[in-house]
Amino acid sequence: MLTSSMSASNTLAESTMGNNSATFSTTVIGSYDPNEKVAATSSGWSNALYYIDQDEWIDYTIRFQNTGTASAIDVVVTDTLTSELDMATFVQGASTHPFEVSFKPGRVVEWRFANILLPDSNINEVASHGLVGFRIKPIQPLLPGTLINNNADIFFDFNPPIRTNDAVLTAELGTAVSELVPEQVLMLPNPVSDHITLTSNNTTILGVRVFSADGRLMRSERSNANRCTLDVADLTPGIYVAQVRLASGGVVQQRFIKN
Repeated sequence: MLTSSMSASNTLAESTMGNNSATFSTTVIGSYDPNEKVAATSSGWSNALYYIDQDEWIDYTIRFQNTGTASAIDVVVTDTLTSELDMATFVQGASTHPFEVSFKPGRVVEWRFANILLPDSNINEVASHGLVGFRIKPIQPLLPGTLINNNADIFFDFNPPIRTNDAVLTAELGTAVSELVPEQVLMLPNPVSDHITLTSNNTTILGVRVFSADGRLMRSERSNANRCTLDVADLTPGIYVAQVRLASGGVVQQRFIKN
């Protein structure tokens, strides 16, 4: 898991400080197409499902690489947004290079990297990569089973476009949170000083989130086993809630005390 954190600050007074930082996690896998599009939901529970009652934003990242035989003078990325996405909620994200973004007819978003001079991968593999990101909300109401399917086209100078993979999310209803049943998941030790282990007897644990008593998210861990151990040593003493998502579809929670 590759986790990136960003924060921003200025000297002016702000009424809302909660949007000044963000953390994104990406699962590192094997070989990949260097020109790709990936989607991540705001809850972080799944990269394939959009939980209607828990998710809000979809964060898209479009990656590109010049694998030609000469530097690319200009790179243009276009994305035709599917009808399930609300263009009015579009928020521009980070990019590796300066660009101009514009909106074209037919729900097309265009990023133009003029005079980018992107070296080819044979000359400078590291510098041959680039990316651009954005976030957007689906149009509501969103029905369970709806597919949110999107891709992008990447133009290197006058060459034909390279189309990315389809980034597909399926809309689903999340299961309402219920009290943790000891027979389903065992949490030990409680109270805890440094590490706490959650064990499921009959299903796989997909993820665990830890919230403070005032509702702040303190931890978010993914899992793919019936046992998950969390390092909580740096949490300040107090009462916390562990929210556990199970492969059976349930979401359960239980309080624990940090010494």
